[in-house]
Amino acid sequence: MCLDQTHTRGKRGEVFGLLLDACRDTTLIILILMVAAAASLALGIKTEGGRCSTNATVC
Repeated sequence: MCLDQTHTRGKRGEVFGLLLDACRDTTLIILILMVAAAASLALGIKTEGGRCSTNATVC
């Protein structure tokens, strides 16, 4: 077993490195975009009432 590993980066560097790695993950990016789309849809339905407005041409 090798015990000569050194800890060179501080806690801030580790967190930044993990965030950078997460930004490169395609699955995580797709998941974040899906959550944002669902939140946008829910907010739109909540504010617009989920029905056609009076000036809409297509319902």
